[in-house]
Parts: sequence; C-alpha cells; structure tokens
Amino acid sequence: MKLCYVVTTPDVTATGATAYSGPLEPFFRKLHALGYQGVELMVRNPREVDLPYIRKILSENSLEVALVNTGRVFLDDGYSLMLPPGERREEARQRILALIDFAAAVARPAPFGPQINAGLLRGRVAPGQNPAEAHAWVVENLKYVADYAAQKGARIALEPINRYQSNFVNNGEQAVALIRQVGMSNVGIQMDVFHMNIEDASFREAFVSAKAYITYVHVADSNRLAPGWGHLPFDEVFAILYEIGYDGYLTAEILPKPEPDLAARQAAEFLRPRTEGLRR
Repeated sequence: MKLCYVVTTPDVTATGATAYSGPLEPFFRKLHALGYQGVELMVRNPREVDLPYIRKILSENSLEVALVNTGRVFLDDGYSLMLPPGERREEARQRILALIDFAAAVARPAPFGPQINAGLLRGRVAPGQNPAEAHAWVVENLKYVADYAAQKGARIALEPINRYQSNFVNNGEQAVALIRQVGMSNVGIQMDVFHMNIEDASFREAFVSAKAYITYVHVADSNRLAPGWGHLPFDEVFAILYEIGYDGYLTAEILPKPEPDLAARQAAEFLRPRTEGLRR
C-alpha cells in the first residue's frame, strides 16, 4: 500500500475541514519528505486549475495523484448525480466529465488508474422527494459518466458516507447493490474507515463483502484526527486489507489539527511503519 494525503487545489475557496488548503509547492515538498507517495486533489472546477503547474510540482516531488475528490462540486455548486433531466443536470454532467478529463490528464497510479470519487456527488434525497425516483436518476447519471470515464481509462469510486452527512448509500452493502444495478465494470468502492466506524457493525464483514469492488481507502481516526489519535483498531484494519489483497492507496483525510504540517507528520509516522510491512 502507498500513502496519500488530501489537499485542495486553488479553485476551492471554501473547503471542508478534512483537507490541507494553502500553497501547494512547499506542502508537496513536505509530503515527499515524510514518505507520502501520492496526493488526493480536492477540485471544484478543473478549468480553473493550472494543470501544467500541478504536473510540474508533482514530478518535482515524486508524487502521484491517487484520486480526484469531487465533494466541493456538490457542496459549492449544487451539482450531483441525483439531478433530474434539465439544464442543471446537463451542467452537472459537463462538470463531472471535465473532472474525469482532469483525472485522466494528471493521474495514472497503479493498480487502478485515474479515479474520481462519487461521495457527496451522489446528492441527497430532498424532503418530500420520491426516493425511488431519485435513485433512478443516480443510476442513469452514474451510467452516463462511467461510460465516459471508461473511454478515458478512468474509474468512478463510489464512497459510502455516514447518515449524518448523507441519506443515500451509507455503507458498503448499499454501495455494492448500486454498483451492480449500474452494471459498469469501472465503478468501484472507496471505503472510509471514519464512516465505516459509524455505519458498519464489523470492519471485517464490510471489507470482505465489498472486496471485489474496493479501489480506494480513506483513513482517519474516530475523532477525524490523524490515525493513532483516536480509538479505531487500525492494526486490525491493516490486517484485513492485506488479507483481501488490497494494494492501492491508503489516504489520510483528516482534520489538519493541531496544524496542517503536524497533522501530516502524525499521520505519516503512524501509518508508514504499519503499512510498509504489508506491501507486496
């Protein structure tokens, strides 16, 4: 497994709390020095990102882009896979296709290739909305963007999110069911142990039941701080990941506390010795 850290690109002006936000070049140097091999880029509008600059500082610091995070597309612009037919749906689709293009241009990490996630991007069922109708729209839109991603050699990573942040696809079992309904081989699952700790009765059962679909893993401790600063059983989690044959990125999506540099260091110092022995 390789280590990764979530950072925002400059087009993201209002970020969630679980990503580094600031000058990229010096932070990339620090991540490389700490032993990280990749970054997850939280992007809102790829047309506003300086792609040559991103490529340059990635290369200079021997970093890969493990995944393109799409959460701000929903939170800031209201675009989602749950939109019904109409102008807003077409705007959302075009934004998602642009994110796929961006991922394909900047990210080619083994073994899963370029990925964008679909966490909050799925949307939320609104009060009074017909859940079955909303579900059907997600399936239709996910098929559309996944077909485009396949043409680009890219994947969609469906992320189960806990019930306090989302009311649609909260656990791995629900994600597997949706993926089977969509029927696209390039749609996988992004597991996140922070959400799993809330929604799943057993880490083992959740990982094992979804193992055929898992292409990406987020880590944070029970309090959303760096692993090792809460009470999650990470040694058990790492053993399960090794057992199911997961060999992708292990990405810290954590609160940048007590301050960003120290949070990144705490995560690296905890994760690196525990994952190096699990690399194949």
